[in-house]
Amino acid sequence: MINYKRVENFGNKIVPNPITGPCKYAVSFLRYAEKLRIAKKEYQIHGDAYSNHILFVAGLPKSGTTWLENMLASYPGYTKNMLPEVIKFEYKNRGTHFLEIRKEWFRELSETLTVLKLHCYGSLNNKLILQELNLPYIIIFRDLRDVAVSHTFYVKNTWHHPEHSDYKDLSIQEGLEHFSRTLLPGFKKWIYSWFEEENNTHSLFIRYEDLKNQTFEIMKKVVAHYDLPDDNQLLKEIIESNSFKAKTGGRERGEENSSSFYRKGSSGDWKNHFTNELKEKFKKEIGKLLIELNYESDYNW
Repeated sequence: MINYKRVENFGNKIVPNPITGPCKYAVSFLRYAEKLRIAKKEYQIHGDAYSNHILFVAGLPKSGTTWLENMLASYPGYTKNMLPEVIKFEYKNRGTHFLEIRKEWFRELSETLTVLKLHCYGSLNNKLILQELNLPYIIIFRDLRDVAVSHTFYVKNTWHHPEHSDYKDLSIQEGLEHFSRTLLPGFKKWIYSWFEEENNTHSLFIRYEDLKNQTFEIMKKVVAHYDLPDDNQLLKEIIESNSFKAKTGGRERGEENSSSFYRKGSSGDWKNHFTNELKEKFKKEIGKLLIELNYESDYNW
């Protein structure tokens, strides 16, 4: 089978930034079709073992969504996939955190075993579609101060990212200032949009920090929410094979590689980068939210 991720990564290195998006979009059709074929085949083999054939995750960007996605896709038979329409939307709109999902996307994934992770927000349309489909889903988010740091490092070091031109010549502090003006208000709204669904039995809310510090315990809740097999040994093996150390060739959390997708994996890194001026800007925008999410008890940080 063609490794489309390698093809995409190679293309990212040799294709000029302005046409990276269209090229990635073209490759995404081939990758989607191949993974859809595999997911349908695996459904025929493993489908009867699972009550939920689509495992849907709505994640705030840079909040451990890929880590969770990989662990879910490690259950026998499941394949993670990405819709070409989402790739196109990302490059056209420079992000997908305000994406509106479509019901036909899920129809295409019928009779498959698929892990679908999107960064979509909790719009009325999105929540109604998930409700109509009767899908259990997970919302994962993170301290927005650490999201800001992770996003800034990632975009600065990823030249094919849609926002790279905005960040490439900025210092980290300047990048964080830019984030505070551009993405922070929208990411705050993203969290609030989903929290209107907090008491919905179909949804399970996870903080990245809790998943990092209590991985087994939180994943047990995830397993129960999706009604996956209650096999502790399998879960431990999945957690180990997808750990930060396993994915980075031996690095422990907190050991930084600024050019890696798995840069540091720690919590509270914002303290190493925020100036007093930045703190005040973030307090004004998300101080109340940080208290509501139990990241802070007051504004004295």
